[in-house]
Amino acid sequence: MAEVPLRFLGLDVPETRTTIEVFFLRMSNLPTPHAQERPNAERIGNFDFLRLLFSLSVVYMHSVRLLDGDNHREFVQRIFGIEAAMGYGSGDLAVDGFLAMSGYFVAGTWRRSGGCLNYFRNRALRIYPAFVVASLLSQIASIFASDRGMLAWLHEISLKTRVLELLFLAFPTAHFPFHAGALHAQDYPPVNAPLWVIAHEARCYILAALVGIMGMKFGSKWWVRGWFLVLLGSLLLIATGLEIPRFPGYSFVVGWQTYLLRYAACFATGALFRSFQDRILRLQWTIPVIVAMLAVCLAHEAWLPLAIPTILAVSVLQIGTSPVMSHLLPRIPIDLSYGIFLYAWPVQILLMHASPGIGLSLLCSISAVIAAGCSWVSLIFLERPFLRWRKGSPAPLRAP
Repeated sequence: MAEVPLRFLGLDVPETRTTIEVFFLRMSNLPTPHAQERPNAERIGNFDFLRLLFSLSVVYMHSVRLLDGDNHREFVQRIFGIEAAMGYGSGDLAVDGFLAMSGYFVAGTWRRSGGCLNYFRNRALRIYPAFVVASLLSQIASIFASDRGMLAWLHEISLKTRVLELLFLAFPTAHFPFHAGALHAQDYPPVNAPLWVIAHEARCYILAALVGIMGMKFGSKWWVRGWFLVLLGSLLLIATGLEIPRFPGYSFVVGWQTYLLRYAACFATGALFRSFQDRILRLQWTIPVIVAMLAVCLAHEAWLPLAIPTILAVSVLQIGTSPVMSHLLPRIPIDLSYGIFLYAWPVQILLMHASPGIGLSLLCSISAVIAAGCSWVSLIFLERPFLRWRKGSPAPLRAP
């Protein structure tokens, strides 16, 4: 019997199936396991471009905030008239996109890991090495930029506290003055501002494991239902403004509720997108419609809390998986986004300390180039050696 390539029929499977098998797959209208777990190179390329764009957006937004102390020059907020001081700049929206993509890929990572222990082992090997090094380098950069020396740092933070912060991916507590310009004396910038997002992403990894265990115990349908519950529950709490009741360990489990709910919803959207991606890929014509809807929501600030985890996340994922967009977006040979995200902040601190009058364009461009170099070194000599210890089915090396 003749074999028909599934790629020709719109399914993302590199193998072939008989005509009868293809017929039943199409009639069942369900994604195949291979379609869910092996995104092709074109789609990964789309995501690589988006990751680079988002990481550079974070560098730009932080450059604005470090120079001015606020967001009045941030172009997204200026274009759309967003008045919120924080939370809706280009870098903030980029982080939401990162979380949506992370949910998309981690949904496949859970299936490939071969168990809960392997899953957490692989996730830890992916994020911890660069996080620890970036955190320590950021602390050193802050010490040099503060002109207060090592003794001031040792007086401000204990070694035990620092080790616990690294272990739990916590936001470094030490702050040092390095710039006497727009920032007020009491508003010293933190050691490495982007690091607080990593802890929220780790919470989403734990959430993914809980949903995955539920799917293993009660059936595959509960995998999808579990993510729907996470998404709807997060959106409900965001819309109503209800506070999660305080409990022992609240700060560790929840952190900052506003961002936990926002990121959990983006992450859940990514996981659900992966579950239904074969159906969604037939609706590529909706990409311009969704992007236009996002632009309308950006112009109405009150809609953003619900639009970001849904419309923004879906638009990012549709662009990331679009075969059409793969012919329009440039190819990125290596993914440096995670390192740029981690290392750019200390580079910016040192640049501002060395050149107090540096402008926005120079600060943004020079710090991005240097951070990209640091990211390449980190990827080759730090992250990849650790990733050789992963267990389970191999997966492409991509940012978290």
